[in-house]
Amino acid sequence: MRTDDEPEESAGGGLNPAWFIPFVLAFALGAVAISTQSFWPDEAVTGIIAIQATPGDWWYVMRLSPGSEQQMPIYMAYLWLWEKLWGGSEWLLRASNLPWVALGLLAVPRRQPLFKLLLLASPFGWYYLNEARPYVLQIYAGLLLLASGWRLQLAGGREEKIFTAMFAASLVLLAGSSLLGMIWAGAFLASAILFFGREKSWRLFRENRTVVLVTALLLAALAVYYLWTVARGTRATPGETGAGNTAFIGYELLGFTGLGPGRADIRAHGLRAFLPFAPVLLLYAVAAAAVLWAGAKKYWPIIPRRVALGVLLAFGAAAIFLLAAGMGKHFSVLGRHCAPLVPLFVLWFAAGAGALWARGITGRGVVVIFIILQFGSALSLRFGERHTKEDYRAAATHARVPWRAANVSGGVRT
Repeated sequence: MRTDDEPEESAGGGLNPAWFIPFVLAFALGAVAISTQSFWPDEAVTGIIAIQATPGDWWYVMRLSPGSEQQMPIYMAYLWLWEKLWGGSEWLLRASNLPWVALGLLAVPRRQPLFKLLLLASPFGWYYLNEARPYVLQIYAGLLLLASGWRLQLAGGREEKIFTAMFAASLVLLAGSSLLGMIWAGAFLASAILFFGREKSWRLFRENRTVVLVTALLLAALAVYYLWTVARGTRATPGETGAGNTAFIGYELLGFTGLGPGRADIRAHGLRAFLPFAPVLLLYAVAAAAVLWAGAKKYWPIIPRRVALGVLLAFGAAAIFLLAAGMGKHFSVLGRHCAPLVPLFVLWFAAGAGALWARGITGRGVVVIFIILQFGSALSLRFGERHTKEDYRAAATHARVPWRAANVSGGVRT
């Protein structure tokens, strides 16, 4: 029996052309959202590791990395392979994010256009799509977990085995993307067990023993690896986590970032930097609150309390642990460290937007305003001058001119 969420076969019995649409959308998004601007420092370290000629060289430079790159094993291995296939320029390394976008879109049930639209409009996604860092991988690993769990709840027979394997692979992908990804993977796993219930979860474990065993071994290996990196002193860049960081995480995850001041202005002027942008930020806050409230009002009554509270507890515990670790270990917990939460917020936005759309012209007006502001925030992050990142290539070129002039001797440049 075919469900509405199953892809239809093409008339000729071959591949469904609709399977290619997510890849077209992903690469169209990349053509707009990804720039050729110079690497910023963390990206530069990522690029240096990716261009190593052999696996041995790659591992040697990984171990020498001064930052947290050593705690991103699957992502750094993936980027090394990507560079060997496509090259190591700024645009090409950032384009390594695009296959994850396509796979995530492909995994979402096909009759969810609003969810896909809001996912593609996500300002958070646009910002980190333009970086050769693991955050887009983590967003879409979270999406793969959400989509496979969604489908697994409805599937049976052979499909159930396929989506169980998909969930397990996505779990390992997220856990191996970074040390912090391991924490969020635990929250997704706990939430899935609560969502499915004890009886179905136990049955899935029994009927997929090989997948469960392989997944458990891989996760255990990753846990041992991370413990080794921690024991040798590998850690994120030192900083502080406080109320300001925590508030900015919500500000970023909810999509405000492009509508407000640039990060340099926020660091320089604090809350005063937001004053010129207060009207548009307030308008977006009202629209976003209306959408979130509509989603909660429609779906909270029909979700079993055990499931809803359990999921909130699982992700809340992960967030509290992360913030506590930031305070205790003196590193800044930022929005990007919560990247796997993005698909959950997008799902909530989509649920609320769908509920409002069904209420008539007023509800539809709120949804249109919300979506326009989302795209406006995303485009501002990409093209707005106040959000432009430091151009290290231009700075290096500027610094090189007097150096070259001072080192010309006998007509020979040194």
